[in-house]
Amino acid sequence: MPPRTAPPPDAGVLQGPSAQLVTSLHLSASHVGWHRLDVTSAVQRWFARPGERLRLLVDCSSCSGELEAALFTARKLKGAHKPGSRRSEASHRPFLVVHTAPTPSRRLSRRALQCDKDTKMCCKQNLFISFRELGWDDWIIAPTGYNANYCKGSCASVFRTLDAFPHFHSQVMEEVRRHRPAGSLEQCCAPTKLSPMSLIYQDEYSNIIKRNVPRMVVEECGCA
Repeated sequence: MPPRTAPPPDAGVLQGPSAQLVTSLHLSASHVGWHRLDVTSAVQRWFARPGERLRLLVDCSSCSGELEAALFTARKLKGAHKPGSRRSEASHRPFLVVHTAPTPSRRLSRRALQCDKDTKMCCKQNLFISFRELGWDDWIIAPTGYNANYCKGSCASVFRTLDAFPHFHSQVMEEVRRHRPAGSLEQCCAPTKLSPMSLIYQDEYSNIIKRNVPRMVVEECGCA
């Protein structure tokens, strides 16, 4: 009879005291590196029941010593390399990536005007940037991309309201430009509000770092 081969090891994520299986993944013993598991259903339950304790258990059944899961605890990192290793404990710390979206506001100001095919005035144009396309996916772990957006359009046809300009001074200067067309007081469509974005990336020592990068997303545009 031919020798029996062991099945590929399975990694699973279990939730709660009853150890309910959330997701599982077939692993290759020859692969070294990070594995991604989708725990969206568990996160959605957490948001629906904010009073419950958030608990996840990562288990690798049938590993038989071939694979060793690096599980982070409050005191130490199980399965981490011995002291002196080039990789620190932080580089093996499991992490959870959660994407959320704010509830849209019912009130839309002039500076938050979205561009469309008929819009000629200053507006915000949606633009998705893929980190893979930029060749940055080898060090940026999450997200895979984001909506950077940019501003475009004319300031000559902007409505004469306080919402149309970031400052009333800009509106006054626009009126001066209308009355003095020979001058050099040209208004430009530019970002008036930017928001930060969270990045999870690896540094030069393979440490996993989470950082809030300021002024990454264009939220509103105006003439200035």
